[in-house]
Amino acid sequence: MDLGIEGRVALVAGASRGIGRATALTLAREGADVYVLGRDTSRLEGVAAEVRALGRRAHAVAVDVADRAALRAALDGATPALGHPTLLVLSISAMFKAERFERLSDETVDQLLATDLGSAIDLCRFTLPAMFEAKHGRIVAVGSLAARTGTAGGVLYATTKAALEGLVRGIALEYSRRDVTANVVMAGFVDTIAFLCSARAGATTGSVIELTAGAHLNCLW
Repeated sequence: MDLGIEGRVALVAGASRGIGRATALTLAREGADVYVLGRDTSRLEGVAAEVRALGRRAHAVAVDVADRAALRAALDGATPALGHPTLLVLSISAMFKAERFERLSDETVDQLLATDLGSAIDLCRFTLPAMFEAKHGRIVAVGSLAARTGTAGGVLYATTKAALEGLVRGIALEYSRRDVTANVVMAGFVDTIAFLCSARAGATTGSVIELTAGAHLNCLW
């Protein structure tokens, strides 16, 4: 099935491994050129090489997304390589250590919020002008069942995943007339979410889509 992605430019944040890497490669197979963004330069260059092996252009953007100034500079510097992306996949989560909420340090709070939520806001703000201009855009955020159930030792993680749902709903309402969609995938053990980046998914926006193999029905992980 032709997903209508041929010739698009995608930005996949968190592309060095897991869902992000799988999605970057799937988008490339469907004909998109891909910015792969994350912190691990070596892994990112490996994914970029895999994208190129599929016959598409790729550009690695190595940056700490918690650093807003560095993120903006890295994105501004990368844009000439492939052009402005109109497909955005948000697959970034800080690796947190389970800890009681009241014991979290200010530094930990700031780092988790900047990584898991602040970066999503900044990446959307960066990509939306080009989507608006192109009258086409797709934003897909990888969420979590924790947004609904909470998680012991991970209060801020659950908080940021719940906030992602509010972010995409707001964007869905504000930009729907420009064919810009925004959705959250409540991900379990899945490989990729590329379909939501496609032209065929244009009627799906402001949604939280449960891909949990049923875990959302009984809170099993």
